[in-house]
Amino acid sequence: MSDEVVKKMREVRLAANELDIPQLAILTKVDLACPEVKQNLNNAYKSIYLKEQVDKLTTLLGIPQDCIFLVKNYGTNPNINDDMNALIMNALRQMITFGDEFLSDL
Repeated sequence: MSDEVVKKMREVRLAANELDIPQLAILTKVDLACPEVKQNLNNAYKSIYLKEQVDKLTTLLGIPQDCIFLVKNYGTNPNINDDMNALIMNALRQMITFGDEFLSDL
């Protein structure tokens, strides 16, 4: 990411933080970033390379590691894939939980 993009993302994150709005990040295309994940999506959270990327994002933006989720995008192949869905559903479940907790606290 360019320095300008990081700066804007930090500004948005800080503004959301001031309003107590929960924040999370989704890293997409994990299969393209890591060959071992391309072979088996179950390795997404075991990948050292992806862990390093999560650490970088944590350092750059200040988003906690447990608020950064890894997913593989559905592309031109519309076939249902349980491993892909598991990653996406995990991220979606956390988004809903964060949103629900935020709304409950209002």
